[in-house]
Amino acid sequence: MLHFSYFVWLMIFLVSPLAILWSFFHRVLSRYLHVYVVNLAIVSVGLLWDSWGVHQKIWVFPDGSNVGRHFGFLPLEEYLALILFTVFVTSLTIVVYDFSKIRR
Repeated sequence: MLHFSYFVWLMIFLVSPLAILWSFFHRVLSRYLHVYVVNLAIVSVGLLWDSWGVHQKIWVFPDGSNVGRHFGFLPLEEYLALILFTVFVTSLTIVVYDFSKIRR
């Protein structure tokens, strides 16, 4: 297994698309910063849920698949994944919504 595979996955499939979205649509996305604040506040519930699941051994993060830094029960990559995925889905939704307003 590739060492740090979770981190690499995040870089390829979340950071790269986010960088592309923000580089092309930064004016549109920056008008909706309040939506990001609300969504990221909601992510805290997901982080609590995730921590509880790991603590209860419902799911695990295998050694060697992350950078080895844990905060509470979760590895750093899990925090990044939840935050980046939320920002990505929010950004994509805003771009599609804004584009659909133009087409009407």
